[in-house]
Amino acid sequence: MKEGKRIGTATGQITLLPEAMIHHIQSFLTGKEAARTSLLSKPWHSAWLTRPALEFDQSDFHINGDPKLDKIEFEKFATKTLQRYQQLNLKIESFRLHTIRSGRGISALAKKLIVQAITRIGATDLNLKLPYRCRLMSRRLKLPELCRIRRLCLNMMVVEDSFFSELSSRYPCLKDLSLVGCHGYKRIRTASTSLEYISFAEQDKAMVAKFDVPNIRKFSYSGSIIPSVSIKAAAAEASREWESDVSVTFRRRCRQTFPWWDSWSLSLSLEKLLTNLRTSRINLSLNGDFAAGFHHEGKIVPVVVENLTIDEAHILSGNGDLIESLLRVCRPKFITYYSKKEIDLLCTYNLTRILQRHYRNRTFMEVVGVEIYKENHIRKIQSETKYWEE
Repeated sequence: MKEGKRIGTATGQITLLPEAMIHHIQSFLTGKEAARTSLLSKPWHSAWLTRPALEFDQSDFHINGDPKLDKIEFEKFATKTLQRYQQLNLKIESFRLHTIRSGRGISALAKKLIVQAITRIGATDLNLKLPYRCRLMSRRLKLPELCRIRRLCLNMMVVEDSFFSELSSRYPCLKDLSLVGCHGYKRIRTASTSLEYISFAEQDKAMVAKFDVPNIRKFSYSGSIIPSVSIKAAAAEASREWESDVSVTFRRRCRQTFPWWDSWSLSLSLEKLLTNLRTSRINLSLNGDFAAGFHHEGKIVPVVVENLTIDEAHILSGNGDLIESLLRVCRPKFITYYSKKEIDLLCTYNLTRILQRHYRNRTFMEVVGVEIYKENHIRKIQSETKYWEE
């Protein structure tokens, strides 16, 4: 009986939440999940009908089992929803549109929905995932001037070079740009005084990019190939501190696709990347198959790295040269090592010995933190901080 009262009380409290809080909760859910919350009570249903985070995902419309009929239902639902917002003079903050089919008319529908979301109900945050034929800057989907957009996220889309070269003029207020698994561009060149956050994720092709972004706060990259990136920020004395996160997951197929992808090329690419990012607080993560290793000769000035994360089972015990090579290119303040295999004391000893050798000639005190994990990153088995001083 008491359990029933507690459940009833909790349900009552949920239904009494203010609309703004319900909107906030629904913003963390997918469109389908948010729709289910409308069944909780009338306030939740009303909040769902007026939510400021609007989402249309075509994959949720598998109603009739016929792609053509499902597309019709999707279009009806999206059009009706936008009409309701316009009639009630409601405004939205974010608009997410994901389409899965590239049949006739899908580009026209996508453009219509995007334009209405921006120009009529005030969307400033766009998250788009459109089929291959919907090139963002092509004739099929050439969007109007998007002066209000502050955040733009593109997923698995074909993005042409002209998109980046025209970024500043078409998106003068854009602060956050994110591309996930996109392709179609060859050389990225862009200049923007408004951009603060730039992110490229799931990149599986060679990337060459130059950014002139004086107000940059953070640059993020994750992919299977070390990118060639140059970022021009504001002068050091005039700019605020900014950071860069780079995560590279090496795969065997990359060496098959790119014959030049050897240890020498890897070292040069990494050295060039870190040098170009040296004015930022760098976090570097290297994962996957390191069979090619790194190789570097000659004297260079290592770039300071805030955190070096390594995820590979055989590095410490069987490939100490890799750590040696990395420490010639970068000077990490903290090292995090993950492994799915057992790590013995010899591994820790090898890493400690390598660090001592590289840090003993420093003219100032360095703090090097080391954490070692095993069993799929679940349990930390070693954590130590070493102080090296000449």
